[in-house]
Order: sequence, then structure tokens, then C-alpha cells
Amino acid sequence: RTIACHARQLVGADGCVIHRLMQYGGEALLLQPLVALDAHDAPVAAEPMRPNEGVQGRVAATRKSEITHIPWQSGTAWVASVPLLAGKETIGVMTLLRNAPERAFVSHDLELLSTLASQAALAIQNAELVETLQARATTLQAAYDRLAEADQLKDHLVQNISHELRTPLTFLKGYVDLLVCG
Repeated sequence: RTIACHARQLVGADGCVIHRLMQYGGEALLLQPLVALDAHDAPVAAEPMRPNEGVQGRVAATRKSEITHIPWQSGTAWVASVPLLAGKETIGVMTLLRNAPERAFVSHDLELLSTLASQAALAIQNAELVETLQARATTLQAAYDRLAEADQLKDHLVQNISHELRTPLTFLKGYVDLLVCG
């Protein structure tokens, strides 16, 4: 969200959407919106889309930034879309919109957005790694708790068996002592 706000403000856009490329139903991929902001950085609704669908899908498929204009409300709007690249992998797309036809994006805007997109890609990957590590830590803690409970049950069982064996052995020892001494 922070990167989307900065990107929108930096290039004077009227909105910003960051989509994450996700697995959907086995092999299929889907561009799932992570954040969508309006001109006041308020959240807005954004639709998921398939790669090769619309500007965002084309950018995800080709890994190339793009400036284009689209029909928008009562006229046209300019769209600047850059891929979120993590190494050799495209993990998403950042798209900005200007709803004034006379204010086109320029190549300098794409350069700035590409820099922010690389930071966004790293931030997304780091956030996903943190989530994965937290999930693993939770799983390990649950396993440790089950192991501690099993260890406690084992100790209790050994104490009970020891007590149950000592009681008859005490009687037997008493009879053996009587036989030996008597």
C-alpha cells in the first residue's frame, strides 16, 4: 500500500492498482489485486484478471512496461503499467491511471515506476516469506506442545507402573524376609 501511494503521488496519477500473479485452479494463473487506491489513496475495488487480458495481462505476459490510453467514463484515460519482477520471475503488475486525456504518461514516468515496481516485488516476496515462516513457526510450536504432552504422559505412566510394581514387591519381600529369618 505504501509503495502504491508513493507511486501514485510521484507521477501524479489518479489511481494505482498492484496485482499479484497467483496460481489459480492448478496450472491457470490469475492477476489478483493486492491493493487498489484512488486519487486520495482510499481503497477501491479492483477485479482479478487473467494474463494476456487487458493492459495488465499483456504486461505480465511480455514483462515489458507499457503506456496506453483506454476508454474511461466520459472520455479516455492514460494507463502506465509496469511488471513486478523478482529475478527472472514476473510476480505481478503495477498499474497507474490518469483520467485526463491531456496528461499522458512519459518514458521518465515508466523509469520511476519500474524502480518502485522492483521495490514492490521485493516487499511482496519478503511479506510472503514472513507469512510462510510464521506459519511454520506455528506448526512447529504445535508439534512441540504435542511432544511435551506426550512426554508428560510417558512420565505419568512410568510413575504409575513403578508404583503398581512396588506394592506387590513389598509384600513379597516381607514374606521372603519371614521365610529367611524364620
